[in-house]
Amino acid sequence: MKQKILIILSQEIFLRNYLSTNAFRELEKEYILEFSIPSRLSKNKLIDEEKSFLKFNFSQKRAHQYFKILDVLMWRYRGRSTTFKFRIKRRLGFHLQFADSATLIGKLVRIPWRIIRFFFIKIKNTILIDTPLFTPYLNFLIGRLGSNHELGEIIVQSKADIVLFPSSAYDPIGLDIISICRKNGIISFFLIDNWDNLSSKSLFIENPDYISVWGEQSKEHGIRIQKLSPERIKILGTPRYENYFLNREKYLLSPYNFKYILFVGTALQFDEVSCIYKIDQILGSNNSFKGIKLVYRPHPWRNGLSILDESKLQNTIIDKQLRNEYLKKDNSLEVQPSLDYYSSLIQNSIFIIGGLTSMLIESNIFYKSFIGLIHNDKKHRQTSMHNVYRSYAHFRGIDKIPLVFLCDKLDELEKFMAIALDLDNADFKKDADAARNYFYQHHSKNYSYGLLEACKEIFDDIKIKL
Repeated sequence: MKQKILIILSQEIFLRNYLSTNAFRELEKEYILEFSIPSRLSKNKLIDEEKSFLKFNFSQKRAHQYFKILDVLMWRYRGRSTTFKFRIKRRLGFHLQFADSATLIGKLVRIPWRIIRFFFIKIKNTILIDTPLFTPYLNFLIGRLGSNHELGEIIVQSKADIVLFPSSAYDPIGLDIISICRKNGIISFFLIDNWDNLSSKSLFIENPDYISVWGEQSKEHGIRIQKLSPERIKILGTPRYENYFLNREKYLLSPYNFKYILFVGTALQFDEVSCIYKIDQILGSNNSFKGIKLVYRPHPWRNGLSILDESKLQNTIIDKQLRNEYLKKDNSLEVQPSLDYYSSLIQNSIFIIGGLTSMLIESNIFYKSFIGLIHNDKKHRQTSMHNVYRSYAHFRGIDKIPLVFLCDKLDELEKFMAIALDLDNADFKKDADAARNYFYQHHSKNYSYGLLEACKEIFDDIKIKL
């Protein structure tokens, strides 16, 4: 009898990243696959009713209780990652950064509240988390959750040998999966979906049996920060990049009929508007860039909602794939841009500029120069890219990647743009691939084959233990 794998997809982004890319294609040839989703995702256009997705409810109340536990763990073990400390500092809220729309009266009201909140959280966490009270406090929070009977029934009744779960390492549903699998002798295999997930979110209450990661760097984070055994970590990457490696040597039709530089936005609040005005001015005044435009691609789930004043821009357009959502200030997770568009957008750009995001890796896959803005924007003290660069653990070492330029002074941006414009990127292909492999290692076949091989290895491990 074929072995069985239950695949649980908990968020819109995982439906896009794994279903639209046929990430489970090779698994389907070897194993019996069953799928499960939270009921709220039932209407998603990627849900194929013929696959008979098992549905379960997961309340927001339960999610908030789990997030509280994850925040407690992040505070307790903040010494394991510089990103944990950065996130804690942001969460405490002791800062004078306000939304552009905030009134003077609103600011004056919020300042004393932020001071009170800061000291309350710091004192409470110091007493409950940084003392021997931590263990009983954590057990109290876990005990208050109770069991997730509905999800538990699905997992147990599926009689699966492995539960496969794409994860951000900050998933309330994932924490239930680990607990249920452990109690019932089922193997849990988490596919860590993004670059920073193991170093920037929190710790698992209990570790899954196996995880997959992007590259050696994330594997190191899994061992050092999450305390996972090296043999339990598989390097697979993410299926959403698969077409990049297939397409990077092909000729792809450009989405625009003009030459362009691509500006990619960040999820964190960062003064992108000033940067774009600066670049627009450079394009209009420097003859080396004559005829070249800037295409601004905002992050689909950005925190800041400031909008460009297009009347001030002569050489810039908003990327057509996200223009409507951007102008409507729609940054919900339901906005899931099609992955098919990215390859041509990146490949046909001259080079790429932006704050620090995973687009740095995507640019490198296509051998495009990436100018990373790490200057102090003097507007968003906490999330300005100069703080992000020095605080986020997964950005350590990116300065060693060929074709990556880090601009720490906005006044020097024109100089970096001139270098990127004149660079023959073909000379750096081999070195760029070698350096990127530490951060993102591409499987020799493709993601679907890699996932199949990883599952076969896990099944072999199970046989040996039996």
